[in-house]
Amino acid sequence: MNNFNLNEMLNANGIKPLSDADARLQMRIAKVLSDTKTDWNVIKLPLQTTPYNREVSTWNNDSDTLDTTLVSTPVPLTKVVGQKTDGTGGVRRGHFAMVREDNCDVLGVGSEQYTAVQNKDMAEVLCGIQDHFSGMELDVTGEVLDEGRKVTYTLNLPSDVIEGQDKTGKVGHKILRGITLTNSHDGSGSVRFGIFHEVCICSNGMYVNSKGVKKAFRHTGSVLERIKDAVQGFTMMLEEEMSMLNNYKRMAEVEVNEKHIEGIIKAIFKVNKDAKVIPSEDTQGIKIDEEHIKDDKSKTSVKSMNQVNTFITKALIPEFAQKGATMWGLMNAVTQYTNHQVSNSSAEYLILGEGRKKNEKAYNTLLGWLNEPRVEAMLN
Repeated sequence: MNNFNLNEMLNANGIKPLSDADARLQMRIAKVLSDTKTDWNVIKLPLQTTPYNREVSTWNNDSDTLDTTLVSTPVPLTKVVGQKTDGTGGVRRGHFAMVREDNCDVLGVGSEQYTAVQNKDMAEVLCGIQDHFSGMELDVTGEVLDEGRKVTYTLNLPSDVIEGQDKTGKVGHKILRGITLTNSHDGSGSVRFGIFHEVCICSNGMYVNSKGVKKAFRHTGSVLERIKDAVQGFTMMLEEEMSMLNNYKRMAEVEVNEKHIEGIIKAIFKVNKDAKVIPSEDTQGIKIDEEHIKDDKSKTSVKSMNQVNTFITKALIPEFAQKGATMWGLMNAVTQYTNHQVSNSSAEYLILGEGRKKNEKAYNTLLGWLNEPRVEAMLN
């Protein structure tokens, strides 16, 4: 049996053959799409109602009878903004359904200006970035969220180790690293670059939006060209990711006190600004105290207080035992909570939702303390 030769097939059809580098890139892209089950396109179709069935009568000359047939006619519509009782009006034209081509699922609604960014285009961007790492075997992984309404890809970078301190002494924590590219096919969001880190020992993952390149691209006009242009600033994004790793290592050297814990709790939970962190035997160390607050209406809700108690007992105490009572331990307490202690935690929650916001807010709060002159002087 003869081996398949792509370039021979292209030549036979009058198409310019691919270079070896281009052929390798296309093979990598095809493998990523296959492995992640994202080898499907999104097509833009006019919105339609359920087919309108009507009777059509025609005279049959052969039988001298009136034949009646049922004709199904799709009625092209768009977004209904106030249907009138008689079925007329209330329709705004110029909107389209974003349809998953492989199974015909409607993922969302977009305007006439909406430009779909295909999964293949996303994979191509990250597979192309692989060329920046000559001699390294890096892989691109992906995940389908909400039945294809959102898709995220990750270029996995070489792992690193953060030196921490637990009750047994100094230990190293392996950390997985990646650059992410996330897209929404349902019209709910832009295309975004981001940074992903995960501590292996506890599977605490954190996604943050990248500041190194333009972080959001709307689905309009030449969106794909703008994304590819932004990749030219990939070096800046990589420097940002390396800076985060360096900050983790610095955090592992800085011990925290009740004020730091209180600050993080107030940053990520809906807690009264006058609440205090105090010692407690019930939570093996600390709890939130609001007894001094006179106005009951301004006190933290029972729901928020339960969230804080879960954070302290299920995340903070275990992470401090494993990584030490440091800023690094406190950061991991937050990611432990968002990854494992929230009932609705999911990939979408961590990549695009409230989980990512909490993790980002905690990291930026800790970074602010880390960059204080007193702390910098101690580390230097």
